[in-house]
Formats: sequence, C-alpha cells, structure tokens
Amino acid sequence: MQVLEVAPCVLAATGLIGANVGLILTGEHAVLVDAPFVPGEARAWSREVERLGRARPCYIVNTDYHLDHTLGTCYLPRGLVIAHEATWKYLRNLSVESAIQKALEIAEGRAEDLAAQLTDLSIVTPQLTPGKSMSLWSGGEQIDIFHLPGHTAATLGVYLPAHGVLFCGDTIVNGCHPYAGDADSLQWLESLDLIRSLDVKTIVPGHGPVGGPELIRPMQEYLAELRQRIEECFLAGHTRRETVERVRPLDAFPVPSGEEDRLRRLLRASVERIYDEIKRSATRDRQRT
Repeated sequence: MQVLEVAPCVLAATGLIGANVGLILTGEHAVLVDAPFVPGEARAWSREVERLGRARPCYIVNTDYHLDHTLGTCYLPRGLVIAHEATWKYLRNLSVESAIQKALEIAEGRAEDLAAQLTDLSIVTPQLTPGKSMSLWSGGEQIDIFHLPGHTAATLGVYLPAHGVLFCGDTIVNGCHPYAGDADSLQWLESLDLIRSLDVKTIVPGHGPVGGPELIRPMQEYLAELRQRIEECFLAGHTRRETVERVRPLDAFPVPSGEEDRLRRLLRASVERIYDEIKRSATRDRQRT
C-alpha cells in the first residue's frame, strides 16, 4: 500500500489488491472513500486513519457496490456510511456466505489466506443514500458526492472543488482494463463528459496510479472503441457468443503476466453486457418505427 497526499489533508492509498481508497481530513471529520478489499490491508488502513484522524468521527463513502470497494467497510473505524440506493439494495440482500464466495473468486489467488482472514466478516449496509447529489460541509470544507452512472448504476464520485480533487471510483481506471460487466456504456461516456466539465486537477481512479485530467481521454477512447467493435458485430448479425470470440482485448492497456485468464473473463463479461445493451436499444428503435 502506497499512501500519497494529493492535496492538503487529502490522501489516497494505491497499490492495494482491490480498489484505491481515500481519506479526507477536515477540522471536524474524517471522510473515507471506499474500503480495502483484503482484511489485512483494511486493518492497516484503519490504523492509519485512526492515527491521522485522531478519533474524529467518520463518514465512509462507497463509490459502488462491487466488493473490492465495499467488503472491508466492517474493518474501518465506525462511521456513517454513504452510498447509492442501488448499493444499499445489493448489500442488504448479500449474505456473509455469498460475500466470502464472491471475494474468493475475485481474489483469484492474489490474496494469501483470504478465507481465513474473512472469518469475522460482516456486511455493512449504508445509512444514507444521496440521490443524484449531496454536499458535506465539514470544518469549512465542501465535499460534493454525486452520481456517476455508467460503470454501475450505483457509481458515485467524491469531489473537493477547493482542491480540484476527484475520487471517481471505477468511472476511470489507470493502466488497466476497465470492467463493464454491470455497465451502461452510454451513461459511462456521459459521466466522463461530466468529469471533463469540472475543474479537476487531480483524479484518484478506482484502480491504478493517481493522475490528472489526462486520464479521461484514454477511458473515453477505450469505451467508444469497445462499443463500436461490439456494435459492428451486432449489425453484421453475429450472436453474442460469436461477438465475444471476435472482440479481443484492446491495446489501450497492458495485460500483466499471469493475468491473461482473468482479463479474458473480464472482457467476456464486458462484451456480453454491452452487446445486450446495444440489442435492447435496437429492439426499442424497431418497436418505435
């Protein structure tokens, strides 16, 4: 885990097995963004938060319902958990047993003794759902939390306008292939346009190193090209299965050694999801005409 101060009293932790996480320290509160996926890393991050926060009350924002953002919430300092309503619905219906099984599948051997680490897992459901947007005012600091649909229906951004810092969840990833298995690709592209319209100087992506506005364009180009390839297959009459075979990994991001099988499954889920999205849209257009 590497902890970087991206603005005064604003920290991001990267290099984790799951998603990047964040900490915003105001004069009154500690605001956490997402939770480490692996309990050992979550506990280490919790100790860092307690050291820096000096027992300040906490808010915890889950930027979507995927377990690499939410699973470790139970190991963080107790606080008011904020997430989209779709995250609340997902976590409310998730059993500990199902969460452990899903976590082991996600980890794919990248976390040693993960099953043993999860013996005291509990599911933390959000207490506050912000709708389209809300603002926290803490110690004179404005923290905007707003809906960024696309990667999932539940994705949120956390923005500090005074510093130009955006925690954008998996709306943007840096240096790795994005997962679109729960996505709406058109909404995702619209959310990227929204981010571009903000006065953002620093972007903390869901995965990968911290960057700036230059991270937006590669995501837009990746999603647009992926959608175009899938749409061309659909219009040519190829089935979803045939499209999965034809749409290979894009060259925009590298494929780490040993990650080929995981990326193949990720891309398959992404292609199937976007194919279904395009098919539904075409069906609606035919019904209208």
